[in-house]
Amino acid sequence: MKKILLIMIVCSYIFVSLGSALRESLTYDENVHIQLGLDAWKTHTFTKDPYSPPLIGEIAVMPILLGIDAWIPGLMPSMKLLPSRMMILFLSLCLLAALYYMVKKIFGEPEAIASVFLFAWEPSILAHNHYVTKDMGFTLFFFLSWIFFLALCKKYSLKMLIRFSLLFGCMLAAKTSAVPFFICSTLILIFLDASYRKQIIKIGWNWVLVCVVGLFVIWSSYFFQTDVFIAKRDDPNRISSKLVEYALQTNNTVLSNMLKFGTDIKIPLGTYLASQKNGLLLQKNQESVFFMGQKYARVRWYLLPVNLFFKLPLPIIVLVGVTFFWFFKKQLPVQKYFPYIAPIVGITVFLCLSGVKPYVRYLLPIYPFLIITAAAGLTRMLKKHMLVVPMILCVWYAIGTLLHFPHFITFANESAGPRDKRYEKLIDSNINWGQELFDVAEYIKKNQLSVLSFSYFGTDNGNFYGLASTIPYGTYKQEEICAFHDIAGSPTGEKKVTAISLSNWYYCGYYKQEPYNKERIQSIVAGTILIFDQFNPTYEK
Repeated sequence: MKKILLIMIVCSYIFVSLGSALRESLTYDENVHIQLGLDAWKTHTFTKDPYSPPLIGEIAVMPILLGIDAWIPGLMPSMKLLPSRMMILFLSLCLLAALYYMVKKIFGEPEAIASVFLFAWEPSILAHNHYVTKDMGFTLFFFLSWIFFLALCKKYSLKMLIRFSLLFGCMLAAKTSAVPFFICSTLILIFLDASYRKQIIKIGWNWVLVCVVGLFVIWSSYFFQTDVFIAKRDDPNRISSKLVEYALQTNNTVLSNMLKFGTDIKIPLGTYLASQKNGLLLQKNQESVFFMGQKYARVRWYLLPVNLFFKLPLPIIVLVGVTFFWFFKKQLPVQKYFPYIAPIVGITVFLCLSGVKPYVRYLLPIYPFLIITAAAGLTRMLKKHMLVVPMILCVWYAIGTLLHFPHFITFANESAGPRDKRYEKLIDSNINWGQELFDVAEYIKKNQLSVLSFSYFGTDNGNFYGLASTIPYGTYKQEEICAFHDIAGSPTGEKKVTAISLSNWYYCGYYKQEPYNKERIQSIVAGTILIFDQFNPTYEK
């Protein structure tokens, strides 16, 4: 019976994920990740994305390199890139399998099945498990690295050390935030359970082997290319340019030689070191951010936790609370869960203090650990024969998720208010990331529009979705992203309306323009496209 239940959950996860992938246009970043992956394989160039290692992109484009995309008829981008999306889905299935086997081994099969259920129906997981971005792949490799790290601390063996080292390298090659995530999680683990400090120290010089193997894995993802870690570019605003000027003014030969080495000498992992450097510099740049419909001059530490609260299903929050209640009552061994609570705290604290924009997808690596914690509370209630409350929570959880099909990225729990008012609270990859071109095309057809003037926050090509425009899609320049596409509808239609992507409504400043303020919103398509009865709009910087 348990195996049948497990198979049903996994099959439902695959079915719902495929359905979502087939009904969503490409999100804002997918095109660039595809191109970066292809560039890595074909030309071994990695400089187009100065902030991220290439591993996940390289994995995602493997079906394209094998020509599988040629089997798909038509030119619609979301269909042509479906094989790459399926590679990301495959990585999420690997994460699901790893979660099941780990929880089953450590806590038991009931907890494992509960974890699989909570994972399979978590809306943020379902949203990002088919987008060709680094988030899901990084979540997989972080989870595996952490689990093997815990196993290595518990019982040292050379085989376990090599496995951990390889996975550690894959994690580092997946995203630049891997290093601070792992360090912060480890520090919190030591704080919660001091016994791990001795176990980590006991590994001793083997940490050198971990680093060597890890760096080799990273370098292999760059096809063993060498490069400088400070790119030459004539820009007086760059920190490196300012340092060069300072070294000349102060006659600091040591600093001058170091900068010359960085700009002139190609070294192994030069591009990776540059991505780490650029990531640190990016965090130092204070950018304005929208939160709860208001513009802030800089990111505040509390923005991300609030967004996380909105984006987590309330049943998950309740179950985590139940687990901590059982901890307090000593009905569950809290020390046994410290290793899985540590990444939740460590990663969240780091991101809150680092000044990154409050996008919940950055927190995706904590989700497997949140699910493990929530599953503990769920199974404890079931073991105590408290059947009604767990049943209500599970039904609430599943229905709440399904109501957002196929755009799980638009999910927010009941505390965020009605669905047609969530544009007042969320923005960008928390709700509107360019995924709704199918819905816009359906809206034009259903309402017999003659012309739709559409400001689209995305880089997909709307021409292939029946949204033919006189100006090109798929650019990253703000004035072109904010511009309006005049899309012809039905020849017999008479109605002309304006549609603005939620993110553009904020980023492009339309929310401040009288014809497009929130009182003028007529309806909302797919939870993210704001419809106005005004026409002939223009974008003004």
